[in-house]
Amino acid sequence: MASTELPIPYWYRLLDNWVCIQDNSGLSIPFLIGAKSIITEGAKPNENSIKELFRSVTNDIQPDYCVSLKYCSTIEAYIFGLQSRADVIEPYFKSSHNDIPAITLIDNVFGGTQSLDEIVAFLEKEYNSYVLSGKYSRQNRAFGEWGAFSDADVNFIKNATS
Repeated sequence: MASTELPIPYWYRLLDNWVCIQDNSGLSIPFLIGAKSIITEGAKPNENSIKELFRSVTNDIQPDYCVSLKYCSTIEAYIFGLQSRADVIEPYFKSSHNDIPAITLIDNVFGGTQSLDEIVAFLEKEYNSYVLSGKYSRQNRAFGEWGAFSDADVNFIKNATS
């Protein structure tokens, strides 16, 4: 008999490990995009990678959590985290398949008035130059420069998604 379980997307496995298991706040948008190139052979980030990540989040719903979007002052970057769907309050964006929250905005990030397309466009302006130049990580240091993945980053990505 065939399984009806949907595959767990790479970004969810990373967030689940980083947030729920290791008790951290979240991962930056460039980190999540760059991680795909470590996990998926032949995957190379492009100018649409941020839009594709958001599309995946709104399409590939996980049962108990939705993605939270917030600004992390420690690394001075927007990050994705996970929030229990039972604790989600407005503003949020719904799944493309049903009326459940897919992305919730935390701490009034973006003020709650922009459309998802406007938020994605802002984040593309903010991060596409880093993504396209292979600078995905803040090197796990507060206020660090954007740079290539460290060995520790690569090990985390591989371990969290295997």
